[in-house]
Amino acid sequence: MKADIIGATGATGRVLLAQLLNDERFDEVHIFVRRAPDFAHDKLCVHLIDFSRPDTWADKLRGDVLFSCLGTTLKDAGSQEAQRKIDYQAVLDAARATIAAAM
Repeated sequence: MKADIIGATGATGRVLLAQLLNDERFDEVHIFVRRAPDFAHDKLCVHLIDFSRPDTWADKLRGDVLFSCLGTTLKDAGSQEAQRKIDYQAVLDAARATIAAAM
C-alpha cells in the first residue's frame, strides 16, 4: 500500500511519518513538504513543493491513503490570510487532487 502525507516535517507529521515507515502494510510513503527531512529511508519518496501552486504537484498524489498534517500558527504564517492558505486552501487542494486521482 502507498501513503501520501502533506506536512510531514512538522511536529505531528514527523510522528506519523515514523509510524508509517515502520508499518509493514505500507510499501511506499510519499511526503509533500516545503523542506526535506534530515534522513532517508527505503520506503520514503520526498516531493519538495510549493503548496500555493497545486498545478505543479497535484498529479503526484496517487497514494491509497492521504494523511494531512499540514498546519501553521498565525505567528508563523504572519497573517490570517497566509494562515488560511496553508491550513485551509492547501489541504483542500490536496483533498481535491486525491479525489480526482481516484476517479
